[in-house]
Amino acid sequence: MFSFQESLANAVWNLEPGYLAASGPALQQLTADIDALRAEKQYEGRQLLRSEFRSFDRQTADRAVVTVRETWLDKLYQFQDYPGGGDTEPLSERGPYTLEVTYTLERGEWQWLATRIVYANEPPAW
Repeated sequence: MFSFQESLANAVWNLEPGYLAASGPALQQLTADIDALRAEKQYEGRQLLRSEFRSFDRQTADRAVVTVRETWLDKLYQFQDYPGGGDTEPLSERGPYTLEVTYTLERGEWQWLATRIVYANEPPAW
């Protein structure tokens, strides 16, 4: 789970969906979020403060459903040429805030991939 959370933080910092440990609908959903940030010439600095596992259901050898309570602190940055510099003051900050998230994970060739992500609540507005 941590590898997915880390990949998400890297993807919204660098605006590169290729960082994501995701596939299928989850990858499409997160790629749309990254594309929206890129269109606004913005990127996010996300810091995972805490991750509490609420449930873990191993449905098959290659599929699991995991519910997690995540606490994040985010900063929103503007960029001119390239995202991920972090050398300017943030435009905005939100958090710490807590999300209740249910992930469907499927075993990939090298790692577990998030294939579906369902949020019970949304991050606060910037």
